[in-house]
Amino acid sequence: MKKLNVYMMLFAMLFFFGACSDDDDNGATNPPTEEDAGFTFSVSDQSPNILIFTANNENLLHRWDFGNGSSAEGAEVEGRFPSAGTYTVTLTVNNALGSASSSQEVVIAEDDFTLLDEELVNFLTGGPSATEGKTWVIDSLNAGHFGVGPADGDSPEFFAAGSLEKPNTGLYNSEYTFTLDGLRFNQNTNGTVYIHNSYAEEFAGSFENLFDFSAPFEADQSVNWSLLIEDGENPKITFNNSKSWIGLFVGDDREYEILEIEENRMVIRTIQENNEDLAWYHTLIPAGFDSGGAEPEPATLATLPLNFDDQTPTLTSFEGNAAEIIDNPDKSGLNTSNRVLQITKGGGAFFAGTFFDLENPITLSETEVTLSILIWTPKEVTFRVVLEGGVGAVPVDSEITATEEWTEVTFTYSTEEAGERTRLTIIPDFDEDDFEPGVEYFVDQIRVVD
Repeated sequence: MKKLNVYMMLFAMLFFFGACSDDDDNGATNPPTEEDAGFTFSVSDQSPNILIFTANNENLLHRWDFGNGSSAEGAEVEGRFPSAGTYTVTLTVNNALGSASSSQEVVIAEDDFTLLDEELVNFLTGGPSATEGKTWVIDSLNAGHFGVGPADGDSPEFFAAGSLEKPNTGLYNSEYTFTLDGLRFNQNTNGTVYIHNSYAEEFAGSFENLFDFSAPFEADQSVNWSLLIEDGENPKITFNNSKSWIGLFVGDDREYEILEIEENRMVIRTIQENNEDLAWYHTLIPAGFDSGGAEPEPATLATLPLNFDDQTPTLTSFEGNAAEIIDNPDKSGLNTSNRVLQITKGGGAFFAGTFFDLENPITLSETEVTLSILIWTPKEVTFRVVLEGGVGAVPVDSEITATEEWTEVTFTYSTEEAGERTRLTIIPDFDEDDFEPGVEYFVDQIRVVD
């Protein structure tokens, strides 16, 4: 027997009828009994899914739990049950000397989803007339459609994705359908999902992809959604399946706080299960809707050897990193170039970095590949340089001890991850325990060592 799990006052639509006298417990001589907590109920004239509950003793405080996530106070109240099912309704009565409770089961024979015809629900599902529900997708063309920030904040201040910044990861191909009839949820992954790197081991066949992981995955289609509304808080979407989610997977049984919702736009926020300091944001639009976003200009690709005097590739930073090509601040020693790449360490995470794409892929095959990079750092630090794209990421770390001078640093990639790599990612200060945001590093003269 299915049960409604819609935790919201909106769905309960509780009305009070003035027959109560809940303040009339002064002068009580005995605590209430179970008989005092007894009640009767009847079907309203409006709908068989709307019941009128009446307490036996009106001279007490009355608190009702309808067994569907909604509650009420008063001697006579109305409870609404949009979904067929069996519900345990409990009345608790109090006076100055104590409390007592009693429960009864009520059976709702048929669904009546017209009771859910409210603006929030209609925006989410398309309303009663949308028999197939309403399908949402990530608004991939508009900047800020995906990101992360502090849990005690209200925006993705650590990282906000640019237009189409996460292609071919699974983030953009998933479709999320909310149906009012039966409160059904359909997560159509189209074969691939995007998951936070800390959950990679939970998904068979996962592989590193644009700083997190992608994995083949087909979602359970027998899932229900619900809404939770608490006083003073935004409504939250929940699912009755731990492996049902929206956007990036950041843990089981997530609640998705609805920050904004209208007919053609929804912004949601959820807290990462294994790191409650992080909040993840997603912006969704109805499938097929033109949100006005424009595809970004094609990236300017880099060729190796790369000298920033001659090339200005498109730079993309993440987790709060910043990068730009500037005049060389120290034209001495190994590097007298006029222009260099400046990278400022971001505060979003220790793996904050910057990448650019390569016109000619670097191929890992039967022989090792070594990159040589000139690096200027103000402190001893670990640099991580990642070759990725195509068949997965291959990171290599190098410890740099020479400071405040240009140093040639090499990164050697083994043949274990054979295949072409089309992106080069630089992560300065790759220290999980003690990275330092705001520090500036300089990079130049990137080449493959013959």
